[in-house]
Order: sequence, then C-alpha cells, then structure tokens
Amino acid sequence: MSERWSSKKVESLLKSLSNGGKSFPITESARRIKVKGYGHGYSTRGYFAIDMAYGGCKLVYMLPYSTGQHDVTSGYVSSGKLADRLYAMGSPGLAATYRQLEKHWKPSMKAQFERRRAKGEE
Repeated sequence: MSERWSSKKVESLLKSLSNGGKSFPITESARRIKVKGYGHGYSTRGYFAIDMAYGGCKLVYMLPYSTGQHDVTSGYVSSGKLADRLYAMGSPGLAATYRQLEKHWKPSMKAQFERRRAKGEE
C-alpha cells in the first residue's frame, strides 16, 4: 500500500474492522469492578487496542479483570506494516482471534482476580 499511515489511522482502521464493536470489542466494557487503590476499576471483558512505543505500534489484547495486556502481533512495527497485517486478518480473522483469546484468558483472569479479592489484595 502506498498510503501514508499514522497511529491514529491504524486505530481508525481497527475500529472500522470491528464494525462498530459488533465483531469484536475495541473499548473497555461499561461494567467495571472496583479495586483497592485503583479508582478506575477493572474491565470485565478483554478488548483489542493499539499499543504505541519505540516509534512503532502493535495490536494487543487487553486482559479482562486486569490491567495487563497480551501481544496479538509481535514487536513494534511501522503503522503501515500493522495496517497491512490488520487488512490481512480482516474482520473475521480478528473476531476469531478475539474469541480464542477470551476463551483462554477470561476464566483464568477471573479466577485469579477472585482469589486475590478473597485474600483482601484487591
């Protein structure tokens, strides 16, 4: 692609591929769980986001019941290369990846959160 890409344009591409959040979420859930020392609370679902650093960007999955993240694409690449990867995955590929990540991470992160809360850490 000869188009010039910026991180904002890549975020916009991710949003358009999500079909307004219908195929996969790109924002935190409205339902949050209050946590000690963390006024914002934890999102109860995971979602995709663009992480930017080192002059590049990558697609990440924000973990549910946590502030952690899991890399979907490896390493920081130029915004144009990330846009190419997103186009290649397409909306169906990103939706399938999201479902797979939710299936893997949500039960374990919820169980970990509940254990920590029972101990009074959260």
